[in-house]
Amino acid sequence: MFSPTTQSARQNILKSVLELPEELVSDALSNESFAGVERDENIALDPELLAGADCAAFYDLEELEESYQSYMSKELDISTLSFLADAVVDASFVPDSVSIMTLLVPAHHATQKLAHKLRGLNSISLQLNGIECGHPSLVAQRDLLIYAVNLDAQSLVRGAWDRYLSKGDLHSSVIECGLRIVDAGV
Repeated sequence: MFSPTTQSARQNILKSVLELPEELVSDALSNESFAGVERDENIALDPELLAGADCAAFYDLEELEESYQSYMSKELDISTLSFLADAVVDASFVPDSVSIMTLLVPAHHATQKLAHKLRGLNSISLQLNGIECGHPSLVAQRDLLIYAVNLDAQSLVRGAWDRYLSKGDLHSSVIECGLRIVDAGV
């Protein structure tokens, strides 16, 4: 609704939920409606014509979407994450945005970037959950944005967890701790 990236966010959400081939997703989104909401081009919401709370919600959603796009535009290479050599994971470990950070070297640059991005996405999600709006288009936009933000945060955690699992024997890898490089196998 607010930006052209909404269309791609909707495509990613639809693909993740339905796991459809790309051509079907493009066809589904090119129809006149998506989940009961008119296409962005057909919605010309004028925030000045909306009720007081909806007008404020419009601007809040616009601002939060810009913040979301800003966080997502920053590149993060999951393969650069460094894991602690003494990190122990048992069968009850559930990877989430907090617990995954306990496996990473705190002073490493990639860890700091991941933490910053996860904190930002979690903050946006909390702010979105606090927005109250009554206009159906705003409600749909808020819900889609909440889903997109949470999906991206979960995919970052899943990417870090998959990277941890793919490391195999951590004791033979090199772990970076600040400015010093320590070979965990020595």
